[in-house]
Amino acid sequence: MSPRLRNGLDDNLVTRLSILSFVGNDFKIGENKVLDANLLRLLHNWWLQWRFVNARVDATLSSQRSNAEMIFLDEWTILDHDYYSSLSGSTKALMASMVRLPVVYGAKVDVPKL
Repeated sequence: MSPRLRNGLDDNLVTRLSILSFVGNDFKIGENKVLDANLLRLLHNWWLQWRFVNARVDATLSSQRSNAEMIFLDEWTILDHDYYSSLSGSTKALMASMVRLPVVYGAKVDVPKL
């Protein structure tokens, strides 16, 4: 065989080996992409499950909070009534004490302006 032909065969063999190694690497890259996609699906499912769990807990806590607030809301009407009756009693007592103030040194009051 001539050296030129031999070099051509060697170059062809090297090219084939490099192509095969590239295809093998490409397969590994594709395999990594498949593994990454599966891992992404697993993580997404895990995330959805936790969202569902958190939503259920939030709904339960919201219901409990609402029930507790309703009890306080019912008690608020009683407290509100007591507050307004106490306030009106204080207002009436203050008005009565003001009306009974003695008029000293000729003080006069313009009643319509009150």
